[in-house]
Amino acid sequence: MKKRIAVFKHRQTSYWASCVTILNNMMEAYQALPERFEVKIFDYDGQGQESSTLGAEIKKFRPHTLVFADHQPHPLGLIKWMLTRDLIKKNKDLLFHIYGDYTFYYLAWHHVSALLNGHKVKFIVSSERQKRLVQKTIKSKRTTIEIFPFLVNTQKLSVNGPEFSFRKKLLIPKQDICFLYTGRISLQKNIEQLLHCFRDYCSENQGFCQLILAGGFDDLGPEFFNKSIPKNFYYQHIQAIIKTLPVTVQKRIHFLGKISFQELMRLYQEMDIFISLSLYHDEDFGMSPAEALCNGMPAILSDWGGYHSFRAKEPSLNNAVKMIPVHLTQNGLELSQDEVVKRMFEIAYRVDSIKRKKLAKHYCDRFGISTNVKRLARVLEKTPEKFDGLKYFNYMTNDGPRFEHGPTLKGDYKELYESYATSIK
Repeated sequence: MKKRIAVFKHRQTSYWASCVTILNNMMEAYQALPERFEVKIFDYDGQGQESSTLGAEIKKFRPHTLVFADHQPHPLGLIKWMLTRDLIKKNKDLLFHIYGDYTFYYLAWHHVSALLNGHKVKFIVSSERQKRLVQKTIKSKRTTIEIFPFLVNTQKLSVNGPEFSFRKKLLIPKQDICFLYTGRISLQKNIEQLLHCFRDYCSENQGFCQLILAGGFDDLGPEFFNKSIPKNFYYQHIQAIIKTLPVTVQKRIHFLGKISFQELMRLYQEMDIFISLSLYHDEDFGMSPAEALCNGMPAILSDWGGYHSFRAKEPSLNNAVKMIPVHLTQNGLELSQDEVVKRMFEIAYRVDSIKRKKLAKHYCDRFGISTNVKRLARVLEKTPEKFDGLKYFNYMTNDGPRFEHGPTLKGDYKELYESYATSIK
């Protein structure tokens, strides 16, 4: 008998571009499961007032496993609705894909835990360090948590269409090493320190380098760094920092803004080294580094949160991916600028000898859709343990965690986010 899997996703797409990509790739993986599974995807409204048609379709399908795949809106409303219609029973497996906003919506998750106490529940997280964080919130160690990464659609990595070169457009000399950052231009992503590292690298490298940044500006998350900033602050702040840099360095920094997926893939294939020093409080995985690595780009990454999972697992590739330790200290999160610059020189020195095809295959095998379908099947076949619920934390609010001191060793932040750091000092 086939195992019937009901997968629930919201009918409207997320406003987070990365989450749209994550969900689409996840749906492809579920639809590619072996024939011993029967998968049906259900779209829901998320307002807690779903149609009677949806309820009838779920009952007709008679699923053995319910998978809650989307991140917004939170599945709490859907779960309440399903419980009132006897669509969730204790003999069914309940699987939740956990995103980076887990702590932001923790009170909703806490409410879910009260509703599902005693049910067979499995949390599916995207990285090793996210698993450590989620474990801190769960009452019983027996609760099932499994790691299944967010996936990259490796079939879309090749660029089609008319020939186009970012190097030519930006007038970049052939001999220059191009460092690339893609993603949100945000306080959370530590762009200011990235600019200073590039300045230091340029000063020691006689300027044979470029820094390209692709993504939009935002002012999200200052409260997690114990800061308060006005609207449109970060754009003005970064422009002010750039003006303090030597003119020769300023000319080598290029902001591209938001670009299309095809343009993004071309960037990954044209540029030399991917770099991201993110300290985003909920960096659970990282689609940008995942896509860059699957394109065979060497990378320099902060050893923070989900980025830790991108370290090379093949010794011959260790020189192509460098992790920069992140320490949680009394004064906040610390990442050595000197260490970053050192790693920039190391990879730049050997960039021509790095076998990008081999690097790409290593990461496509680890994060590609087709290579992870069997792994997903194994996750679905393991029966979860009975759920005992989540712990309650005073600092969790309806607007996410609120820390009195920001990133520091003082209490709340340390309790939760020490799981994401390389070490505590």
